[in-house]
Amino acid sequence: MAFLVQMANGVPGVKFPLDKREIRIGRGLENDICLPDAYASKEHALIEAQPGEQLDGSVHYFLRDLKSTNCTYLNNEKVSRSRLHADDIVKIGQSYFKFVDEAKSHPDLTAESVVRAFGSRTASQTRSFSRRLRSHQH
Repeated sequence: MAFLVQMANGVPGVKFPLDKREIRIGRGLENDICLPDAYASKEHALIEAQPGEQLDGSVHYFLRDLKSTNCTYLNNEKVSRSRLHADDIVKIGQSYFKFVDEAKSHPDLTAESVVRAFGSRTASQTRSFSRRLRSHQH
């Protein structure tokens, strides 16, 4: 699944799932992502999900400016319509978002690989970590 993660001072904040074919972004209350930002247009931008060219179930995401007053930026460049890639930065008004596509960011990351990685830690490593946490809580 893909997300837009709102950034504040370089720190990730609210995570918005891109779980519909179209996600509308703007200052208006009818948008899927409503921005309380005077520099965002009432209907500022749109993210469109489209099936990939391959028959593997992949999805491509596109950012489209809706003729906003202050433009839509992708990685510091004005765009009218552009494909989103993992870790792209979207600027709408004074709001910044990071595009996260879990399928593209970690294609080899599966539940099984996570269990294997964390399951390989020894009990002594886990206990010593827990002990350090307990000793700092006093």
